[in-house]
Amino acid sequence: MAAKRPGRPNATRSDRFRRRDGRRLPAAPRRPCGNGKSDSYIASETGEIYFRSPELLDGNQGVPNAENVYVYREGRPRFVVALSPGNGCHERGNGGELICSHGAVVRMEVTPNGDHMAFITPSQVTAYENHGFLEMYSYDPAPGA
Repeated sequence: MAAKRPGRPNATRSDRFRRRDGRRLPAAPRRPCGNGKSDSYIASETGEIYFRSPELLDGNQGVPNAENVYVYREGRPRFVVALSPGNGCHERGNGGELICSHGAVVRMEVTPNGDHMAFITPSQVTAYENHGFLEMYSYDPAPGA
């Protein structure tokens, strides 16, 4: 079943990609994030969107030209963490397919209600020196933040 857009009870998400004359727009080029196979960057119930940008989109928070992770909520981007540019890979299952990212976020998952986000990265996020090995981190946005 297609998700309904707020304010347009009979509209589906695919309606956003149609011209006024009803013809579908061509697909926009996509910048890959994560592995593109099972990751969810959107809180399906509340609409928060996690994304990366080299720009400073939340005042002076972040690092210019780094992979800054933001969450778009309540009408504006909010800084989460700055990651070192680069790619990472992980193995699906024991001896399974090698899945590589196009950027510092190897995997990301957001709960449907937006209360929690977890990501895997080779970047050093805390004081712990991970020497480029993959580590998993969780992020719980403060209420109203």
